[in-house]
Amino acid sequence: MALKIKSDNIVKKGEIISLVKRKLGAGRRLAALLNRPKRKGAGVNLWKIGKNSKQGDVVAVPGKVLSAGELSHSVTVAAFAFSAGAKQKLEKAGCKCIALSQLGEKELKAAKIII
Repeated sequence: MALKIKSDNIVKKGEIISLVKRKLGAGRRLAALLNRPKRKGAGVNLWKIGKNSKQGDVVAVPGKVLSAGELSHSVTVAAFAFSAGAKQKLEKAGCKCIALSQLGEKELKAAKIII
């Protein structure tokens, strides 16, 4: 079934299209979550990422990563957007910050990905 893109944001459309083209389960799920209206979008704080992940995990956020809390271990965080404070704290903790479209085939197929 084709995914109808609802967003008017050009950057968001590009992210959704790149995730759908990969035809992988996690990519399609992320595209569907990213396609939701902004008021229903995901805003995830750092403390929640720290609570639900372990060292070396890949965390995918179909929304914005916010800076409330701290992160004590190193993870790879892929998100649509990062707040300035969150990006600073993630880099300080030794984490890798990437865009959702930069998630490779290896990460999308892995069982370690957390959405």
